[in-house]
Amino acid sequence: MAGFNNKDLLDITGGKELFDFKKIWNLAVINWYWILISVLICVGVSFVYLKYKSPVYAASMKVLVKDSGQKNRSFAGMGLSLNEMGTMSNTDGFENELEILRSTSLSVSVVKRLKLYQKYYLEGSVKNVELYKSSPILIDLEEESIETLNTVLQFEVVKTGDSFNVRGYSGVVDADQLIFNEVVKTLPAKISTPYGTIIVSANRDALARKSELEVEKVLEAMENGRTLYVTINSPQTVGRMYASGMLSASATAKTTTVADVRVVDTKAERALDYLRELFACYNDAANEDKNEVARKTEEFISDRLKDIRIELDQNEGQNE
Repeated sequence: MAGFNNKDLLDITGGKELFDFKKIWNLAVINWYWILISVLICVGVSFVYLKYKSPVYAASMKVLVKDSGQKNRSFAGMGLSLNEMGTMSNTDGFENELEILRSTSLSVSVVKRLKLYQKYYLEGSVKNVELYKSSPILIDLEEESIETLNTVLQFEVVKTGDSFNVRGYSGVVDADQLIFNEVVKTLPAKISTPYGTIIVSANRDALARKSELEVEKVLEAMENGRTLYVTINSPQTVGRMYASGMLSASATAKTTTVADVRVVDTKAERALDYLRELFACYNDAANEDKNEVARKTEEFISDRLKDIRIELDQNEGQNE
């Protein structure tokens, strides 16, 4: 099959080339300033996007899953053993382990322990900066209230001299949804709200860690007029977010029982803390299940011994 050559193309287009490079070049030279402005705008937008976009980090751990030999274990008993590593004999049991690792109930337990339902942001010139373990002020609900929380609570903390002006909002930050506006002079302080008692305290634990300098920087920024924003969400809501989209657990290969557990987060340290606490909660649940089995076994044996004693006493009476 013969192909087209340049002469054939010229015949098809009536003797004119498909692209007139000379005209394109002249057009570019005439409008060079518009092209330059467009390039500068694109570069500027890209720079701002990359500078202020929150990076996403991924942390992962590989764990060898051990099967205790129980085929009908309870939900809490499907646990990882980090101290006694072993292998599993059936694939279904390993798949159950992965499902429990991805479960919402386990994620909620981790969120509660690490208080990941709290988020702190420092006011920025273009974008608010998220803080993790470096906020000088901590805001939390009492344990009974956080269990029944069904909305988002947001707070604004402004430092005025030696005092803190704390404003609380229900749902989104809106003047119509203001639930309190208090001046806190001494810490810790308690504020009564329709959603429970709010506890405002100083982050003294952070001063003993490496984040001391970060805490001082944030406090200095607040003294210069920057606002600290705090968000408290329902632990169940945050737990579902981790379990459904931020956490994954899968086998490293089809013939192995090694689980690759991975979590993504905007804070690398928080992602690592989540994984460590995930395995701690997992093992605690497994130990709790073992203790429950031991208690039930002890109760069963005690009941059986009582029945046997009663039967022996009856037989002995009949023999006499």
